[in-house]
Amino acid sequence: MPQRRNPVDIGPVDCCLHLQQSIVKGVIGSETLRNLALETMNTRYPQDKWLHVFTDGSQIEGYINNGADIHCELLSCYMPLGQHSTAFDGEIKAIRTALRLVNLYLNKFERAVIFSDSKAAIPSAGSTETVTSTETKDCQVLMRQLKAKHTQTVLQWIPGYSQIAENEYADTLAKKGAKITQKHIRETSYHLF
Repeated sequence: MPQRRNPVDIGPVDCCLHLQQSIVKGVIGSETLRNLALETMNTRYPQDKWLHVFTDGSQIEGYINNGADIHCELLSCYMPLGQHSTAFDGEIKAIRTALRLVNLYLNKFERAVIFSDSKAAIPSAGSTETVTSTETKDCQVLMRQLKAKHTQTVLQWIPGYSQIAENEYADTLAKKGAKITQKHIRETSYHLF
């Protein structure tokens, strides 16, 4: 007999890896890229109806450390990830932290979009497949919790270095997290401001 599953557990998560128009990032100019990113943000997720959360992970050349951050109107924070973590680890931790934030502040909004410049982290965090990474599993659980609470949450790719102020600020904060003197860190330390 097949095992029954809760529909919330298996429903698809909204992961958008494209802007309003298809692009090849290295082929179009930075001003066009910026305009397409802003058009996507304003058309799909108008700020008066959606909470905009920007995330980033950073690995700085010459450093063995990584950092991650989240930035939105509710709060901003950056965090060190410990030695020998990868940029992907930073991206997933940032998305996980953003999902935790969204779960904590549900009374402040009805819809949230998490912007990330990682086309690898978004489908991983939004997957309904079984994964081994603790952070990715946490993302999946948090997404299911949000669906169960009828909160619309979308993971949206936004191109890095496209001169979107909030995205650039998120990049700056993630680099701050990477520059913190770090040892191997088991649980993330958050720096709120």
